[in-house]
Amino acid sequence: MLFKGGNCLDIQIATDPNADPKRDKPAPGDLRVLVTRRRGTPVAVVYRPKVAGFRGEPVIFTSPTGKEAFDAIEVWEKVGLDYAKTETGFIAVVSLPLARLGLAPKPGTALRMDVGYLFGNETGNATAARAYWSNHSFSAGVTQDVPNEARLEPQHWGAATVE
Repeated sequence: MLFKGGNCLDIQIATDPNADPKRDKPAPGDLRVLVTRRRGTPVAVVYRPKVAGFRGEPVIFTSPTGKEAFDAIEVWEKVGLDYAKTETGFIAVVSLPLARLGLAPKPGTALRMDVGYLFGNETGNATAARAYWSNHSFSAGVTQDVPNEARLEPQHWGAATVE
């Protein structure tokens, strides 16, 4: 539950270009990648709510408000994360193995996605606020309910053009 601690980049991507962009539930190929530093080293956690042909037991996040299931959750230790402070915030560059995510984008391709940041509290042990480029729904702002915080909402993602 890396998303509970804050201070994470949050990248949500549809890797299947044929998935309905208006869907309100994740489809196979939709994923969430949280990137941060743990003990000074970049780390990513990849959440896959639906995996085609999945036959195991999903990981389920529950609370009194509901539940969210993930077919696979993977921790990646070998990722790149560089950032620089600016007058208004920061600029971050994340390096991930695209093939491992299920992506092989070509220039000009439009990817359905969203990117955001989970702001940690003063002590760095809880998420105080969440902000996203495209998704401004109720769930995108929740910080005190695990299923809402884990939820992917692909109908609220934007389209980014690969350069």
